Amino acid sequence: MLMGRKTFETVSGFVRAGVAPAWPYLMPVVVLTTTLSEVPSHLGDANVAFASGDLAAVVRDIGAKHGGDPAKPLLYIDGGAVVQACLAAGLVDEMTITTVPRMLFRGVRLFDNADSHTPATTHDGTGQAWALVRAKVDAASGHTCVKYARKAPSAPTA
Repeated sequence: MLMGRKTFETVSGFVRAGVAPAWPYLMPVVVLTTTLSEVPSHLGDANVAFASGDLAAVVRDIGAKHGGDPAKPLLYIDGGAVVQACLAAGLVDEMTITTVPRMLFRGVRLFDNADSHTPATTHDGTGQAWALVRAKVDAASGHTCVKYARKAPSAPTA
């Protein structure tokens, strides 16, 4: 999992405040940050590492360390700013967006400051379009889950 510092601090705050009983992620978490370097003591033995620098290099490094293809790792990305940066850098081939009908304080809206790389606008800024793969709603909870995949580039016409 890759998340930004603000998302990390928000989730860490839930644990500190007792809203969450423990760090909720069982998978390794890499936090993009230039300011944090130590896991807060209240998170216990949470599997958290910190990274900074070139985003594409960080993604490749995660892929190399955690199996799979380092050039195209299967990666859960959390946090509006990090998702936006990955989209803008062309690092996302598939997105599953889950909307929960509750507000969790403040945060970066997923597609704020994004223009041509959002699925809602068809193309992502690299000339590639997004296709809706699946959409479903859980009637009991109201959760909405939408999955998009990056379409392969069209063959040039003669």
